[in-house]
Amino acid sequence: MTEDRPPEPEGTEPPRFVDPLTGWPIPEEPRPEPLDTPDEPAAEPRNRLRRRIALSLAGVLVLAMFVGVVVVIGDSPEFSTSASDVETPVPMPGTSRPRPETLPVVAGWKPVVSDDHPFAFDVPPDWTVENPGVIVGFEAPGGDLLSLHGVARFKSNFCPYLDVSSRAQAGFTAIRADEVNGIREAAEETVVRWAEAAYSSADFAKQPRVTVTKAQPVQVFGGSVEAMEMTATVRPVEPNACSPPSVALTAVVLPLNADADAMSYHVHLTLADQEIGEGLQPDVAAEIISSIRRAG
Repeated sequence: MTEDRPPEPEGTEPPRFVDPLTGWPIPEEPRPEPLDTPDEPAAEPRNRLRRRIALSLAGVLVLAMFVGVVVVIGDSPEFSTSASDVETPVPMPGTSRPRPETLPVVAGWKPVVSDDHPFAFDVPPDWTVENPGVIVGFEAPGGDLLSLHGVARFKSNFCPYLDVSSRAQAGFTAIRADEVNGIREAAEETVVRWAEAAYSSADFAKQPRVTVTKAQPVQVFGGSVEAMEMTATVRPVEPNACSPPSVALTAVVLPLNADADAMSYHVHLTLADQEIGEGLQPDVAAEIISSIRRAG
């Protein structure tokens, strides 16, 4: 269930909505119909607009505090906070706590942490690591917001036709324990929800082809915790100039006892372009997953 958006603080610029295919700004909702395609690049259908909100957290979830810019994984756009927001987050009273330093467990790699999940993972040095408060999200068919926290991106800005792009992205999300029957179903429900939210048509009338692998155990926390991994291969229904033939969504669901106070499963999610020469290599993806651990 989505929450009512609180009123914007006086003097705060409302979110900008950006066309997922081109990165061009569009008018705020409501709008009667999609805009025409711009001259550059070559004509692409611009009927995929779906409201995708980006949030920057300063201790609590506030939906209307920051200006968003589009971030793209192949053909999957979503909003993230702007660079200025990342560098100068607004502290909320009583919520600022010092964060213990998190060091990488993979030599030469960079740690990735989130303000909303007590876990970390490492990525190679050529990845872009966002500020811990940055969230990217997609609106699901039912209207709920799917959000990714503690975000890192691979091959940023690879597409010349888009303002921001990347070949892979990873971070943490969550799924309520009372919505699923156990950890295996949590893994399947996560990849299917994200596939439908990110790669359906703008009105959700067309759903992408999704092939789901069998769930299998995977070791995290230095081999001391068994998580559940599942991958969905998705073929987008409305590709753009920089789209890959397919995208792999891999969910690694941590057991509930990984966070005793949580009412939800913590999920490490990777979205990676497939069937391309410069994509995320399987051994690197596996090393990233094996580095999942408690932050600090």
